[in-house]
Amino acid sequence: MRGGWAVWWSGLCSVVALGVSPAAAQAPEAVLLLDGEVARGGAERVVEVVKAQMMRIHRVVPGTDAVDLARREPQCGSEGGPDRVVAQTRAGSDLFFGQTDLDGATRALEEAMAAFFESPCIARGDEAVLREVCAGAVLLVRLYLLRGQTRQARDLARRVAVVFPPGMVEGTHEPPEVLELVSSLRTEGQEASVTVGPKGRAEGTRLLVNGIPVGGGSPWQVRMAPGVPHELAVLTASGSAYVWRGLVGAQGVHLDLDVADQVLSGPMETLRLAEGVDPAEEGLSVARRIAEVSRRTVLLVRAGRDGAVRVEEVPGGRGPARELMRLRPLSGQDSGIEVVVEPGGPLLSRPAWPWPYIAAGAALGLLGAGVYLNVAANRDADAVNQGLDNRAHDYWVHRNAAIACYALAGASGAAAVVLSFLRPEPRNRFIVLGSPMEGGGFVSLGGAF
Repeated sequence: MRGGWAVWWSGLCSVVALGVSPAAAQAPEAVLLLDGEVARGGAERVVEVVKAQMMRIHRVVPGTDAVDLARREPQCGSEGGPDRVVAQTRAGSDLFFGQTDLDGATRALEEAMAAFFESPCIARGDEAVLREVCAGAVLLVRLYLLRGQTRQARDLARRVAVVFPPGMVEGTHEPPEVLELVSSLRTEGQEASVTVGPKGRAEGTRLLVNGIPVGGGSPWQVRMAPGVPHELAVLTASGSAYVWRGLVGAQGVHLDLDVADQVLSGPMETLRLAEGVDPAEEGLSVARRIAEVSRRTVLLVRAGRDGAVRVEEVPGGRGPARELMRLRPLSGQDSGIEVVVEPGGPLLSRPAWPWPYIAAGAALGLLGAGVYLNVAANRDADAVNQGLDNRAHDYWVHRNAAIACYALAGASGAAAVVLSFLRPEPRNRFIVLGSPMEGGGFVSLGGAF
């Protein structure tokens, strides 16, 4: 069955996008959480379909933006990682000071700094390692200046200013012009709160900000330069390392390490359940935890044993989860699918049926016209009784027209009642067939019942 997903999902996308509510931009935000089978079997098309349908009730946002999702970082737990960076840094320093080899020193230090800045937590907060790396980074800034590579020097100096504290940079004893360049690019940090829980509250948990250890415990109050990405690494007493990278706003960062063990980044800015997490047994509880952390609705997308993909809505509060729709390939047709939405759910398609209101409006209009014409006929009758024979013709015209309006108003009223009973039932099933086009695309042919 899995091979068919890639074909028939594309047929639905252009059909389900029809009828999007104009209020979609004001809809509450939601994130998508996929199970492993859905993430592997044509996930892009699944996500497109779900997003298109959900636009009527939710605004789907990137999962990694909605959740401060920390990830396990094996490199930070590697025992040999700091040693390799220090050895490369010392090699570059020896090539410059011992052999005056600018090219060789630059290459060696670039390799060392690339490894460190890719993941500063590799130093595991060891002050001796950080001082060695800081000295190597500032020396590399000096080498760039000597080689006339001003742009590279400023870029690296800016990163040094963000990561390393002033005292550590000044302790490198490099020439004043190098230290002044780093100092000029240092920006005033803003206070931000970093909360780690629930595992982060355990004894022995440490926080590294860009590789630099921060004292205290959760919640930590840290000053960080605004507008630039930072790396937050949480080192647990058991030796595990969790890393989060991104911009830290005034609201701070909350890292839930339990979620970090169970959720990974998924395709197309979604989240997905990690390997080993049972979607049937644990998927709903993980979705609830993400909803609590992110304060957003989670749309849990799971593949059922019957071959259908189910989409469940897990609210951010304590409300119960509910199934919104199911997606299933049509039997014997690789390019056809059936979409079934819950009969009482918000995705139920209610066909437009304005005719009862049109008929009722016509009945009211005709009734009003009949009353007006009847009053006019009575005035004409009074005039005839007073001897004005020239008003007799007007009397009969107004009288007959009033009778006709009353009759049509009655018929329109009856029609409004009948049409209200003939209103079509809401549609909760959609059949979509796709026919291949040149170039591999699909023309969507849809129907509903």
